Amino acid sequence: MKPGEYTLDTPSGEWEYFYLCGVAKSANSSPDTWHRNLHLAVRRAPGKLATVTAFNGAIFEISDFAAIPIQPLPLGFRGMSAEFTACRNWQFGVQQYNPADEKGTHEEAERLTSIEA
Repeated sequence: MKPGEYTLDTPSGEWEYFYLCGVAKSANSSPDTWHRNLHLAVRRAPGKLATVTAFNGAIFEISDFAAIPIQPLPLGFRGMSAEFTACRNWQFGVQQYNPADEKGTHEEAERLTSIEA
């Protein structure tokens, strides 16, 4: 992506969230660069500005949206691997869409759904 201003060309109200994810490329091709990946989950909020800075200093701003903090899950949550439960995309999905199931607990559901942007 080149520097500049881009418009999300989607009619207002068509979706509830937008998730920006950027995967860091390592100079030495090490697979251990996950900690430098960019994540910004947002929800529509007229007049707000969500901002995130990438590891290389690039700044991403999304107007009329508010950032949603992504809450970490315990490693091994619901029997999944540590690599899986450390994935922030998946953490966000659990947080927003399915915090409790037959293997989850009431306390987990309460913590994950009480996040407000």
